[in-house]
Amino acid sequence: MEIWDINRGIKAYTAKSDRFCSCGLSVLFKRELKREEATKNALLANVLGLGCREYPTPSALAKAAALSYGSGMDCINMKKGNFQLLEFYTRCVNEGNNVKNALELLRRVVFEPLADNNAFNEDYLKTAKEMLKSSIRSRKDDKKEYARERLLEEMFQGQGAGIPGDGFLDDVDPVTPEELYAHYKKIVSQSEIIITAVGSFDEEALKRGLRAFDVGGRKPKTAAVNLSKNSAKPKEVFENMEVSQSKLCVGLKTRADYYELLCANEIFGGGSQSRLFMKAREKEGLCYYITSQVLRGLDSCVLQCGVSEENADKIIEIKNSELTDMKNTTDREIERAKEGLVKQYTELSDSLSAAESFCLSKALWGGADSPEEALNIIKSLENDSVRAAFEGAFIDTIYLLKRGEPQLENKL
Repeated sequence: MEIWDINRGIKAYTAKSDRFCSCGLSVLFKRELKREEATKNALLANVLGLGCREYPTPSALAKAAALSYGSGMDCINMKKGNFQLLEFYTRCVNEGNNVKNALELLRRVVFEPLADNNAFNEDYLKTAKEMLKSSIRSRKDDKKEYARERLLEEMFQGQGAGIPGDGFLDDVDPVTPEELYAHYKKIVSQSEIIITAVGSFDEEALKRGLRAFDVGGRKPKTAAVNLSKNSAKPKEVFENMEVSQSKLCVGLKTRADYYELLCANEIFGGGSQSRLFMKAREKEGLCYYITSQVLRGLDSCVLQCGVSEENADKIIEIKNSELTDMKNTTDREIERAKEGLVKQYTELSDSLSAAESFCLSKALWGGADSPEEALNIIKSLENDSVRAAFEGAFIDTIYLLKRGEPQLENKL
């Protein structure tokens, strides 16, 4: 992977590979996720995706992307840790001027929006609002994901990770075309901008295309992170809803290095051979599913479990027992965990989407420059450092979504 400085606050992360015939291109605004602008950013992604000055309709944008043998163009609002990202993405076959043309299309969408008299098109904003409200209202449709997001809201109060990535329903309608355009001007001038190019491309042609992003008048600010305070004891949050199966989520704060924690989590709860899965589901039959995931950039893990309400306390007891026993992890368990991670990182080389995700993670949080380097780091981990990864880890928040009349209860 190579990193090119385009302009102050604009960097391109490039990962060239001859394994692919296509190139994935993204332009991303990196923002600290804040309550006061989360909804505007989500609206902005929707509005910009509907048209720009050169291509003023969704169909015109789609046609322009298709002319570069692209698979379309997406404008996406997403949450990554404490950050909110507005991503403008396209993919094209690396033939002729396709990469250059696709990059120019992204530049036009980002820097030449459809606006008059310092205001976005009112009809487009209305459409964007309906799209966003539908997204916000559908949060509860996927109960498993809803429970996870609710845990993050409670666990990371005071941080971006605790704010919904698509904002708040009450904030949608008050936004005016003028207000949203003023916000657009602010984030264009102040945001860190990440450009990624992954797959097959000509380096010199790509560099020439990137010169058009060397815009003046920018005063970028580094997206800061506000750290939350640790609770004196675990916060317990119970929420009632019409669900067929209770959802238990447990948030752990840790102090380990990312790759050490990743390896230790494979043993703890990362897959179908993990300790939690084998004991809580296979041996005791206490849950429908159970898994643990490392939250990159947050030094945390989230345990998710589908369980009957009466078994929730038993799951937490098993988690506590296995967490304490991680210091007794065997060499064979660590070897199997490394083998599993090596397989995952090896498969990154066969998927353009996975390679793009790795590239973005590098841009956000640093770490290995390539999947191959990540493999070497994992292979070289000391067994004792893996055993110690969960030392000092503690439960920060317990969230249980259970059956009953809608009701929220917080306990400390």
